[in-house]
Amino acid sequence: MTRIFSLEGSVQHYEWGGQQFLPELVNRPLDEQPWAELWLGAHPKAPSLIDGNSLSVIISNESEAMLGREVAEKFATLPFLLKVLDVEKMLSIQVHPTLEQAREGFAREELAGIPVDAPGRNYRDANHKPELMVALSDFWLLHGFRTEASACTALRLHPELTGLADQLEAVGMDAFYREVMLHPNDDLLTTMAALANRLGQLPEISKHEPDYWFLKAADSAGGQLEPGMLSIYLLNLVFMQEGEGLFQDAGIPHAYLYGQNIEIMANSDNVLRAGLTPKHIDVPELLSVIRTEAVRPRILKGTMVAEARVSYSAPVLDFALEKVAVQETTALHWPARSQPMVLLVMQGVVTINGDVTLGRGESAFVMVDTELTLDIMADSQLFVASSNLPEPETYQKIRLEY
Repeated sequence: MTRIFSLEGSVQHYEWGGQQFLPELVNRPLDEQPWAELWLGAHPKAPSLIDGNSLSVIISNESEAMLGREVAEKFATLPFLLKVLDVEKMLSIQVHPTLEQAREGFAREELAGIPVDAPGRNYRDANHKPELMVALSDFWLLHGFRTEASACTALRLHPELTGLADQLEAVGMDAFYREVMLHPNDDLLTTMAALANRLGQLPEISKHEPDYWFLKAADSAGGQLEPGMLSIYLLNLVFMQEGEGLFQDAGIPHAYLYGQNIEIMANSDNVLRAGLTPKHIDVPELLSVIRTEAVRPRILKGTMVAEARVSYSAPVLDFALEKVAVQETTALHWPARSQPMVLLVMQGVVTINGDVTLGRGESAFVMVDTELTLDIMADSQLFVASSNLPEPETYQKIRLEY
């Protein structure tokens, strides 16, 4: 019985995507449209294909055989979605709900009769969306709120924003952010416009400064500023190098700014946006989910778990992610596990069990309880995604910590 299947991923052509990295990765001709995301998974919006058939449908028809009893009972479908992103333009500032918030929000919008694909819909499914990313290049993003002292310092670097710093210092981050987002006024937008005008006259600004991204956001908006852009000075600006990872938990505001990455998440498309986007923004709903406490970004270097295998930890049962990188031709063995897996080759050539050979940009779905031998050519790199349920005998004992 075949247990390993070549996958055909789905490409999302969002306007913020680049035009070269992803088509070259999947060996497709360059064209004029943006290539933002490659999806590998069973999300009904854009499921991967096996021999032209939807992975989502295949799993729904044979869930226990494809996923294993424990995964099928807990999640009913493949619980993770693996993506490759090419961020050429800034993404929206966004947050994702907890599982309870997603279930409540989805049920509320279903009861209201809002079509699941309506542009104004907040909750497109009833699942949470924790995320883990690993940089494939130099990568910039916003992640979580700064401390109030740090945010005040960032604002006071600009004479236009000192009044906002005084307000933040007086009322605290939570009240300040809610006031800015719920009750923007012409004075605030005029202040932001004056700042953008002054920054635009400077000869050069480093990508490591919030000013660079504020000016880029203002330019991208064609001068149509919005209060959410102030978040650039309130959130941590994070620079990551290739191979470094970061976990994005529910309620933590974040925005990808520039670069390429691998991203794995729970199988959901629930996004609540604060700004930097022409898409739907629901400020009250956003504020019901967002966490405004200060966050210290925790950069994950990965943990070596076996030869050539680096694991990136996340405190969820929905997914786990490993990177495999070799310099010399290598054979690696995986014992059979009670987890389904998706393999994606980013560089080189990998042959699975002497049967399925994957080159750059190619991927495969591996059924539960499949023993693997990977014959990996020199200078190859791949990512291995799986669910993260403990093996059955330890299921009641394990407690993930973060």
